[in-house]
Formats: sequence, C-alpha cells, structure tokens
Amino acid sequence: MPSAFAALENRLSDAIDLQFGEPFTFQPHAAPVPNAKPSQDPTRGARTVVGVFDEPSFVSTEIGAEVRGSSRFSMRKLTLSIDVRQFAVGEGPRRFDRFLRQGTGTLYEVTDVKQDGEGRFKLMLNQVAP
Repeated sequence: MPSAFAALENRLSDAIDLQFGEPFTFQPHAAPVPNAKPSQDPTRGARTVVGVFDEPSFVSTEIGAEVRGSSRFSMRKLTLSIDVRQFAVGEGPRRFDRFLRQGTGTLYEVTDVKQDGEGRFKLMLNQVAP
C-alpha cells in the first residue's frame, strides 16, 4: 500500500493529466551501437500515453546587432511531462524514443529523461517531423 504522500502525489498527477494532458503515441526506439541511427526497439511496445506538453519560446531579432547585424534566433525547450505510472518498472522512456502528438501529428524525439521528484518523467524533446 502506498504511503499517504504517494497517494496524494498520484491524485495530483491524475488531476494534472485530466486538466492539461493530451494523448501521445509512444514509439520506443534505440540506437543499437553508438553513432548509429536509432530504430524501433522491439523489446518495448508502442502505445498511447497521456502527457502535458510544454513549448515555451523566446524569439529575438536584436541579438548580435552591434557585431554582425541583427541575427534571429529561437531558444525553445520542448518538454513533455508524463506520469511514471504509465510505464512498467524499467520500461520508461529513454533517449531516442519518439512521441507522436496525436492532436497535431507532430513527431518528437527524446533527448533527455529526468524525473521531477513528484512522480513524473520530464522529457526534453526535439521536433523530428511536422
């Protein structure tokens, strides 16, 4: 039986997913050898999960104006927050895994996986295809 704190954490995570979550198709991938192109990982199955997508952005057209004229850049850190309970132990998301955002059809690849200490994975993403 989970502790009272763990039960509260689970209820909070459920409320977050209910309010802000959206469906993603989890597509496990792995790189068989270093520097190889990642491919489907047959040891873990694809399935639908619910996650909270975050796409903060900052765009500037004035950086470097004094040195080489105005250069445009974008600083975006795409993240996906997913409840750890959606994965079996040892089957959680890993680097190179892909998530298809069902609402937009956009495909993302995981660049880093962290746990937030509150029962959720925080995945750093790169957009692979629109």
